[in-house]
Amino acid sequence: EAMRTSHLGLLAEAMHGQARWSETASIFREVCRLQPRSSEGHANLGAALLETVRLQEASRAFRTALELHHGTAHDDNVVSRALRGLMLSESAATKRSKDEIS
Repeated sequence: EAMRTSHLGLLAEAMHGQARWSETASIFREVCRLQPRSSEGHANLGAALLETVRLQEASRAFRTALELHHGTAHDDNVVSRALRGLMLSESAATKRSKDEIS
């Protein structure tokens, strides 16, 4: 399972490098399924979902990443990315709502 997760991570990086966000999100969903306690997996899923403008799903993924924070230096970086992503997704959702009302 760890090897499969590692391979999925490499595949996701390749998809990310090609801006294939939908495929990247699908791969990170599988990573999160295999490692549900991975804050990094959820933060990466949130980032991919943000790129596909799936704002509510992105917010949920970022919130999960924050809930799973373990206090390590590596996790601090993940939390920083998750907080930025959460702010971006919520800001975009608010703007989208305002645009729909106008």
